[in-house]
Amino acid sequence: MTATSDRVVRTAMLLSVLLTTVMMMVEAKAGATNVESSIAAVWHSRVVRLEYRARGSLQMCRTLQRKVERVLLELGARAQFTGFYCGELSHVVTAQFVLTVPIEATEENLRRLTRFDSKEVLIARLRGQRLPVAADLPLFPAAWKTVSLSGMGFDRGDCELLRQLRQQVLPKLSVRIIDDNLQQCSVVVEALVAEGADRLVDSY
Repeated sequence: MTATSDRVVRTAMLLSVLLTTVMMMVEAKAGATNVESSIAAVWHSRVVRLEYRARGSLQMCRTLQRKVERVLLELGARAQFTGFYCGELSHVVTAQFVLTVPIEATEENLRRLTRFDSKEVLIARLRGQRLPVAADLPLFPAAWKTVSLSGMGFDRGDCELLRQLRQQVLPKLSVRIIDDNLQQCSVVVEALVAEGADRLVDSY
């Protein structure tokens, strides 16, 4: 092998080693970024009431309920409907459901979730139950994800539904509004979503 050939081989090997090192650094950095994007969260439940008033085309009750369920599921929420009051092709629909959403496990949130009034304390004492403290709340990983509600296959007739969900339900979720152009039927949010969690929506 000539000196020139030897230099070419050594240069190629050096470049290969450098390329491998760079790729490993990039993968390590990407892995670190993914870890940092995850935050500790806890589940928080509340009763939510939605009153939908159709101003345009009417929809079948079951179709309307499924659309609401799809939106809630896409936003990382668990929903259990306790009532869905609707006559077929009704102009007014009233829904009530228990909405369970992930919230950041901050010290303030944990303290708020384990703060009970005197009535709750008395009931627990009479039943021989121990009220949970912050350390009892199960934590799980969650991450902020961009969700486009307008990209869920809704048609122009659903813009009014999105508008009323935006007003009545979204403020009760862990979401940040990014784009809110309801004239164009566009709602884009950042939602806190549990990672790898079962987010099936239960029906009443």
